[in-house]
Amino acid sequence: MEELTLPNDDKKIIISLHSYFPWQFAGEDTVTWGSERDKSELTAELDKIKQKWIIERDRPVILGEWSTIEANPLQSRINYAHLYAKEASVRGLLTIV
Repeated sequence: MEELTLPNDDKKIIISLHSYFPWQFAGEDTVTWGSERDKSELTAELDKIKQKWIIERDRPVILGEWSTIEANPLQSRINYAHLYAKEASVRGLLTIV
């Protein structure tokens, strides 16, 4: 996110991010997700995206790609998706599954 440069600072550009956070759960290993720490870290990441793009740069944000690997336990994936979509929405971030 830090190195993204917008051409001519065009106000019509919407930011679309791929957000596989935390990577270990989202794309790498089979793990269970859902502790209070896991939830706190996820909401902090969404706060960071909101701060960087919506507040500091006045840009709408689409989280156009996010998920977890299918090998993770189904209930952990459901819990993650529910919290991710809910907390992203609260912050004004649009999610696309």
